[in-house]
Amino acid sequence: WREALDAVAADTRGGYRGAARDVERVARVLEDPAALAEQRTGAAYVLSSHPDAALHERVRIAVDACACTNVRVAIDRAGAGELDEAPREASNAVPARRA
Repeated sequence: WREALDAVAADTRGGYRGAARDVERVARVLEDPAALAEQRTGAAYVLSSHPDAALHERVRIAVDACACTNVRVAIDRAGAGELDEAPREASNAVPARRA
C-alpha cells in the first residue's frame, strides 16, 4: 500500500499539467468526512511529501476537524509521512464520518 501511495505522490509532484489537478483531487479526498478512513489516511500520506506548505496546512486542518480519535491519529501520522499497516487497519475499524 505504501508503494502505491508513493507512486501517486510522485505523480502529483511531477511537472505535468495534470499534477495540480491531481493534487487537488487528493486534497478533496482528505477533507471529505464521508470518504473511507483508509482513503483519507492515504491522501494525507500522499500530501505529506508534497513541497507545497498550503497542502500541509490542509492536512493539519483535516486532522483538527476529525471527530474520531483513531482516524485522527491515523491521518496525523500519515500527514507526517509515517505509514504502516497498523494505522490503516485501525482506521478501517471506525467510520470516518462525524457523529
